[in-house]
Amino acid sequence: MRFSARKAMLWVGIAAGIALGIVAVVAMPTASVWQSQGSDKEVIDLTNSGAAEGTRVPGVASPQPTKPRQQAAPSRPGSPQDGLVSGSQPIVILNAAIVTHNTEMVARGYGFEPREDVLISVYGTSGNLESEIGLIRADKEGNFNEAKFPIAKDLAPGEHVVVAVGQTSGATGRASFRIQGSGPWLSLDSYSAKPNSYYTFNAGGFEPGEQVAMYFDSLSTEPMGAAQADEYGMLSEVRAKVPAVGEGDHSFILVGQKSRAVVSTSFTVLGFYPWVGLTSYSPRPEERLGFIGHDFAPGERVSYFLNDTSGAPIGAVVADENGNFETQDTFEVPVNATGDLVLVFFGSISQKSVDVTMNVLPFGPGLELSTYAGPPGTKVSLNGQGFARNEVVHVYIGKVGGREVSTFKADGEGKFSGAGEFAVPFDVGAGSITFTAVGDSSKVPISLEFAVLEIAPWATLSQYNAPPGTIITFSGNGFGLGEVVNIYAGSDRSKPIATAQADEAGAFTEAGPYVIPEDAKGKLDFTYVGEQSKATATATFTVSEPPSAEEGQGEQPPANEQTPDR
Repeated sequence: MRFSARKAMLWVGIAAGIALGIVAVVAMPTASVWQSQGSDKEVIDLTNSGAAEGTRVPGVASPQPTKPRQQAAPSRPGSPQDGLVSGSQPIVILNAAIVTHNTEMVARGYGFEPREDVLISVYGTSGNLESEIGLIRADKEGNFNEAKFPIAKDLAPGEHVVVAVGQTSGATGRASFRIQGSGPWLSLDSYSAKPNSYYTFNAGGFEPGEQVAMYFDSLSTEPMGAAQADEYGMLSEVRAKVPAVGEGDHSFILVGQKSRAVVSTSFTVLGFYPWVGLTSYSPRPEERLGFIGHDFAPGERVSYFLNDTSGAPIGAVVADENGNFETQDTFEVPVNATGDLVLVFFGSISQKSVDVTMNVLPFGPGLELSTYAGPPGTKVSLNGQGFARNEVVHVYIGKVGGREVSTFKADGEGKFSGAGEFAVPFDVGAGSITFTAVGDSSKVPISLEFAVLEIAPWATLSQYNAPPGTIITFSGNGFGLGEVVNIYAGSDRSKPIATAQADEAGAFTEAGPYVIPEDAKGKLDFTYVGEQSKATATATFTVSEPPSAEEGQGEQPPANEQTPDR
């Protein structure tokens, strides 16, 4: 048979006073009638008491409401003073009116449909759902006993309401209770982290609205910060930063500034184990490198040094919020560096250093000649790359320090084109010679072979056979490029009869003119001599007999001859 509200109240009073010895809070005519929030909840056995009537039944889906009672329109849960719609509504009784966190609440219910599933939840006094406990099945008389659940830490101190809703009938009963603060408490999302990183905490048990100061290790230090407790004396999802302290065990402390309530928990500060990678471990001088760093302190300045930390840093980078950094073209290898070179990275917060060793390769210059063969006087220029930026380059015949034939400057990228033009010296004999280029900064010599061709000049005349007084000119080829060529008549070398300038091919034409002397007879040799190359060439002129008077009648005399007297 079904209990009425009045009978249930009487039963509870007797049971509480005589048999059970517990505090019972009866939902006096102060409970609103609430519609069920759905009937698809899983039936959960929170009491571990099996499937007897009046207890939760595991693994059974709750039925759909089939016979809702005649009742007033549902309302949101309000304050404990709200009245019942009718006297036949279910009653919920609690084992205590005032509880503390981490204790167990026991609820009993009377006046539901026989064997219907009843959803039990906890609401705030403003009608907000705070916790859904689960389903319990009423017995054949529509009652349930021993619905147990813990008072969770996330329920704030103050008034709360237990609400029971029949999933078949839609009938609702409720009872209120108060959570008494049992002292401050503190919970962290992580109990270990590295300096300058962040963690989140929740706390409670403080006075509503008071400022709560945060300390690390000692109350004698400056607080890390402060947060304001809410209306329930709680701090929710507060973000805190791990200070820059050494690794090991520490304490995180909260102090209520008004209540002076103190709560603390242990916290482990983890150490840093940074490492750094380079974009190249075998660079050349003046090559620019980037860095990749991990596991430094978040946001710390990481300075880097050459070889050791005794001198001034040559640069610095800043780690991101995760303690990492990545840079491009940050460090330029010194122009004079060779072999092993050490970069030392030092974190200002972590106080950790990382040594990274690279093997600096020598410069690798490349060189080209504008031509690789020619006679003395040939003009040669150079193309190159891989030298030091803006360095002076010297060109020698043979080895470095030999006869210098050119000096010029590389550009801002260590390159040059058509630079340092010079002429192959005329005193270099035919055969192979070496040109060596070396930079003042790079100091890496590079040599190329050049084939010096033998000078073999030849001489030509405008005429080869004519009588005295004939005017001739001289031409030549195969001399030194651009050199001066002197032309002599016969064996007399005291003074040239003509001078010519060879062009870039070693040739010249129509030097002179020269008049064959009147007293010349027989053969007359003309010798060409290069001033720089000393090369010689000879052309022979044959002096013919002048024509007789009869042979010469009707003919004009040569332009350089006078008509003989008659």
